[in-house]
Amino acid sequence: MVDMKGVFLTILVSMVCFSTAQYLNCGTMPHGSTLPHTDCYRFYHCYNGLVSILICPEYYKFNQNSGRCEYSPDCNQGSSPPISSENPCVNEKTGTNKPHGTTCKFYYYCSAGLAVLMSCPDGWGFNASEELCVKGLNCV
Repeated sequence: MVDMKGVFLTILVSMVCFSTAQYLNCGTMPHGSTLPHTDCYRFYHCYNGLVSILICPEYYKFNQNSGRCEYSPDCNQGSSPPISSENPCVNEKTGTNKPHGTTCKFYYYCSAGLAVLMSCPDGWGFNASEELCVKGLNCV
């Protein structure tokens, strides 16, 4: 006997993929094509006629012109604290860590002059003088 739940689920998934792919014209695009989403940090990725929704890292948004996620402090997914519009990593060498400024739970990792927001593990906090996360530092 045929498992009707499995058949129904397969048909439903096929319909969703097909209708979304058709709506975005993924079937007519080259493999690996990308399209913007209404959320700044999401984008559509087309491959073999199927579409996937991919997500950029926190404070990065999808740039349709370059087809890449690019740093943008105004694109917040809501899970991190606000960040400064000033870049603490200007003129800093790659591998340097800088304090967040608002809480010791977060800090910036400098990479080629760009500030990447990082988080210390639970129960740890960023020590600015040592430029690293230390155990037992209480963060507010």
